[in-house]
Amino acid sequence: RDPAVMAALAAIDGVDVVSDETPPLSPAEVPFDVVIATGPGVDPPKGSVLWLGSPPEAFVHEASVPVSVARTVAPGHPLVREVAASELALSEARALRAPQGARTLVATDEHVLAWSRTTDTGRQVAVGFGPNDGNWAARPSFPAFLASFVAWARSTPASDVQACTVGVPCPLPDA
Repeated sequence: RDPAVMAALAAIDGVDVVSDETPPLSPAEVPFDVVIATGPGVDPPKGSVLWLGSPPEAFVHEASVPVSVARTVAPGHPLVREVAASELALSEARALRAPQGARTLVATDEHVLAWSRTTDTGRQVAVGFGPNDGNWAARPSFPAFLASFVAWARSTPASDVQACTVGVPCPLPDA
């Protein structure tokens, strides 16, 4: 359990926090709407997931890269509106491989450090650094980021997300 994550989640209205040191073995075993993984890479569960410093190996390009300056690449994205990546004091991070449909959120000139996407089972966000890998846990942007993730994940319930095919009408969820 990461104390900074637990404290930030406890401050979000309507969030019940359940902590489990042993992640479920398969995506079908995840009984939660939102999973925040801070330990060894949890495979993508059904529902929404935030890998915070611990993305699955399939999403890791390099295990450790030096970070001189990180920058927020998608400043209008709801997850990083309050995050000034250049102030995170990172010295190293995991370089990520952004999967199809992912939008880069934080990067260096050479590497993706965080990305997000919407899949047919929910939202996915991978961050190649944890809250304590720099000074992020001590900055106001950290609880704001977690609150934004929870709100973003809740905005499209997994049951409302549908895969669409080009050229075929695609029903959209009600607003």
